[in-house]
Amino acid sequence: MRGSRTAVLRAPVFVFLLSLTFVLALHHWGRGVEADGLYHQPVTSDALMQALPVVELRDKPFASLWYLHKQPPGYDLIRLLIVQVHRGVTDPVRLLAQVDATLYRVWAVLLALQCALMFTWLRALTGNTWVGLVASGLWLVYPGALFCATFFDPTLLSSLVVFWFSYELWRLSRAPQGSVMPLALAGVAMFYVRSFYQWYFFFVPVLCLVLLRVPRAAIVKYATVTALLVVPFLAKQYALFGWVETSSIAGYHYCGVMWYRPTFEQMALASKHLRFDYPEGAKAVRDVFNTEEQYRYNLIFQWICKRHFRKHPRQAMRKILGSMEMNLASALEPVSSYRPTPMIDRLPWRAGFDAATSGVALVAALCVGVSLWVGRMIHGAWAGGGTDTWRRAVALALPVAYTLFLLSVGNRYDWQEANRLRFILDPICFVFVVSQLWWFAAAVYRRYGPAGDGAAASARNVGSSG
Repeated sequence: MRGSRTAVLRAPVFVFLLSLTFVLALHHWGRGVEADGLYHQPVTSDALMQALPVVELRDKPFASLWYLHKQPPGYDLIRLLIVQVHRGVTDPVRLLAQVDATLYRVWAVLLALQCALMFTWLRALTGNTWVGLVASGLWLVYPGALFCATFFDPTLLSSLVVFWFSYELWRLSRAPQGSVMPLALAGVAMFYVRSFYQWYFFFVPVLCLVLLRVPRAAIVKYATVTALLVVPFLAKQYALFGWVETSSIAGYHYCGVMWYRPTFEQMALASKHLRFDYPEGAKAVRDVFNTEEQYRYNLIFQWICKRHFRKHPRQAMRKILGSMEMNLASALEPVSSYRPTPMIDRLPWRAGFDAATSGVALVAALCVGVSLWVGRMIHGAWAGGGTDTWRRAVALALPVAYTLFLLSVGNRYDWQEANRLRFILDPICFVFVVSQLWWFAAAVYRRYGPAGDGAAASARNVGSSG
């Protein structure tokens, strides 16, 4: 028994180490084709809207995160820990270069972890180690994944924690008596990493747990752990800034998705109805976006847009639907096309992967996967699963639907990035399509292939694992 457990654990470790070696080797090769020998794109981590300057993280490690309001603190917490490793570097330019070089390595670890988790999940879903190895290998060389591993923003980090959350939810769907702690930790990580997942997101996993018939005591435990890790942060945000959101870009997003541009007169009117009490300590944190001006704009834009929606709901909804159409069309573009990257552009397999994971090909793959999945749900219900089959299906689909909706309304006027943000869902969709195709192939083989106990057992295993 102990030997078999060791073998089960050994394979994901092998996938992780192999994936990490490949990504680090690719980084090394890529630096040979970059102009400055370090950056894969002409953007430092300091230049991103999501990030605080490394000098602020070095000189004010506590205050910089305490007064952070433009984005959730997870990404800058990682950068802060990296800064402490290079704290002795006094030159700001050299410090930033060393932090970014280390961040590249951390991102390589994240992609390797995602590959290992993908292998683990697919092996459990299909009962076949080779399916897990081949699929995780394809994911490793996927240009979209490699692009996100060379881009400093937290898209790869978000994708990993959302993937982990979905995996833990799937595990509970198979064993409702299992521990809810991993799911709670994954959900909290999503909250602190990506502004998609505000406090109201946590009603979604609670509903999922109810649908999966998880014991009431476990649901209470999930809610308690989540509240203990999230509510203090929300209380801090409200005490400092007067809101319980993790991002002060929200107001601009509200106006952008409705294509509503407030006038100076409206902004002046909003200012008369609002109270501005920006903390003095926050003024000491120097940043382009984490400012008192952005704090004011967030409150003003939210007030104006909510008022506009109440007065003109039909017009606002038409604009929102137009934004959704624009964003979903953009999401069909290749992830790797978001920004030119010489290392990614020179990959000989990029054109083929991009064609297979975008446009009509992407829609076709998802349609095939959904069709096979619905067929399995109907078969499971007829075979005696009843409403439990559909409850389980809805529970697994709800978090994905939540993310897809927010992705579809993620633009700020004509500025949108859905082709990059869709990477948050890409690994889940990939596992979904691969597992459905494997189930279909196993079912066909069981019916038309050579008879045998091994084939039948494999097919039964696949049928019970989805």
